[in-house]
Amino acid sequence: MPDTIVSLKKKTIKVGLALCERSRNTLNRWAENGIQKPTALYSSIRLTYHNPNHCTLDIPRDKCVSVQFVMPVKIRKYLNKLAKDWGRSRSEAADICIFNAENMVRYGTEVPLSTIMPLTPPED
Repeated sequence: MPDTIVSLKKKTIKVGLALCERSRNTLNRWAENGIQKPTALYSSIRLTYHNPNHCTLDIPRDKCVSVQFVMPVKIRKYLNKLAKDWGRSRSEAADICIFNAENMVRYGTEVPLSTIMPLTPPED
């Protein structure tokens, strides 16, 4: 499914992904703890993009369901670069990012908070 520009002013784009059940369950658990699903996904992508050497690329992908997110263009660029670097689809890359972010949380990988919540505007 092609991406759709939602707002040039806000620099967002609607992105379709086929997320596996495990990723959806992880996003749901984070949502139950007050972290909105889009925020959790974007944070996972940002964490993985800035810490690519801590990645497990071979993850199980079971039943996939199509979902859409209105994503900042910069985050989509990060996801596209990871997918290209790994030779995977954007959906697979999103699953990998969520899986690895979950492991970072579970095993205590330290990352600067500025990786998740930068104060500077995104560079183009």
